[in-house]
Amino acid sequence: MADFDVYILFNAVDFMVRLIIVIIFFLIASTLKKSDPDVIRSRLFLEYGKITKSFNLMFIGSIFFFVAAVIEYIIHPVRGDDMFLVMKVSLTLFQALVIYFIATLNTALSPAKKGGM
Repeated sequence: MADFDVYILFNAVDFMVRLIIVIIFFLIASTLKKSDPDVIRSRLFLEYGKITKSFNLMFIGSIFFFVAAVIEYIIHPVRGDDMFLVMKVSLTLFQALVIYFIATLNTALSPAKKGGM
């Protein structure tokens, strides 16, 4: 039986994360296209606190993005090297934080659910 290759897992996760990012951007674009600018401004204003917190989290997470770039372009790791794994984990963490931020934006832009309890 072949050994489990963790890099295949990270490549699959990377693909899925990129797909999720594109889908959320599509949802945001369709919401912006069919909404009035004043409504968008008011929704963003009402969710300003959540948007700011998620942006700050993504900003802090950008350190992972920088670490991955340093590893890739300065250290030049090869597959199987520990630094290659650190690079993959760093990119995955940053991508997860980007998803959290744009999901927060999408939620803020989406109309409130109708109905109640």
